[in-house]
Amino acid sequence: MIRIVFTIAIAFILSTAKADPILFCWGNCTYWKQKAFQAKVIPACFEGNPYTSSESLKLIARSKPDIILFPKSLLPLFGPRAFTGSVLKLKGYGYCYPVSKELCLGVWAGSQRKEEAIKRLPLLKAPPIKEARVSGWWKMQLEKSLKANRPSTPIKTPIPNLKAKILRFREGNYPSKVFIVRFDRPRMILSTLEGLKKAAAVGNYYIYPARWGNCRGINLLKKDLARRVGLPPKQISLLYTGVDMDNIAFHTERYKDLTVWVAVTAGVFGNAMRAGIDKGYWLETPSGWEKVGTINLLIFVNKRLEVSAMASAIIRATEAKTAVLQELNVKSSYNSDLLATGTGTDNIIIVSAGEEGRFTSAGGHTLLGYMIAKSVREALFRALYLQNGLNIYPRARLLSSPLCAFNLLKPNNPEEVVR
Repeated sequence: MIRIVFTIAIAFILSTAKADPILFCWGNCTYWKQKAFQAKVIPACFEGNPYTSSESLKLIARSKPDIILFPKSLLPLFGPRAFTGSVLKLKGYGYCYPVSKELCLGVWAGSQRKEEAIKRLPLLKAPPIKEARVSGWWKMQLEKSLKANRPSTPIKTPIPNLKAKILRFREGNYPSKVFIVRFDRPRMILSTLEGLKKAAAVGNYYIYPARWGNCRGINLLKKDLARRVGLPPKQISLLYTGVDMDNIAFHTERYKDLTVWVAVTAGVFGNAMRAGIDKGYWLETPSGWEKVGTINLLIFVNKRLEVSAMASAIIRATEAKTAVLQELNVKSSYNSDLLATGTGTDNIIIVSAGEEGRFTSAGGHTLLGYMIAKSVREALFRALYLQNGLNIYPRARLLSSPLCAFNLLKPNNPEEVVR
């Protein structure tokens, strides 16, 4: 069991624009406490090695570190992979500011105190460590990182008239990743972000942490993506997220000639909330607002759906999402005594991807409603394992590899990523 030494709550309270940078460190916490005092940083220190278990992920997220200490062996994950916890590329050092033979310091890309954090790096040196072993969830993600450096990764789809892939590119100075699905012709969709419309493609856009403080350029991101895929912006419907697109999960349900395919990205360590109890503070004004979704669901059905069916599909998907969070015991970020029902920025797209049939309902007693709920459930379990390391199965049943846990979630679907 990994134990945090210096209270995360203290670091969180002190985490303001004028506070000293927060350092996530581990190992000899007495040493790091002294070094942190000298370097004027706030230590969030773990005894032991946090890179052997996914249990450390929630605590790292809570500390919101500006500076991260990590093993050099994880450089592909913290650097070029550009995942949610990635660090900035520093002039003269790359992604690793070396503090020992085995360890690197990095400045988190989402830090609001980047300049101050960079200034503190020369004042921090790591003590000798016995080992910097990487295992469990972290090893699984490292292996994924070694394969996630291609400009494009095609995704097999169970619905023939859909073409899907993950695009990786740089938009300005920032890395971007987008899961994009193109249709054979414009199809009716219902989006909780854009409403009812016809679209030639839908997608899920991963926003790099360095952009989280200012998402008002979302329309520009959409225009740039439209140019890359050769479609007018109005014909594309997107969701946006801070969850790494390389942690996207899929599930397919079939019955005779009816197919439901779901693609999910999910993260719950930042703004999980219980609806009706945790208060919302965002107010829509004439100048608008911009949302960045945390649990994003893209649901494709190979039949013609009436608007009523698409609307009821959103209910089924939301119920399934909430059930998963309850079963995983995900707590509200704002009231730890309560279970979360979702996050404050969730979004859904329903796609009527076929021409045959005429479905008017996806109610709870319908087969279509069941297939949608089942697909969301399975894909969301997998997505939360990939992003947050959450798993419903007891540790004793996971054997010795995180891939065993992954396999328990039934990944043997035809839409698995082509590697």
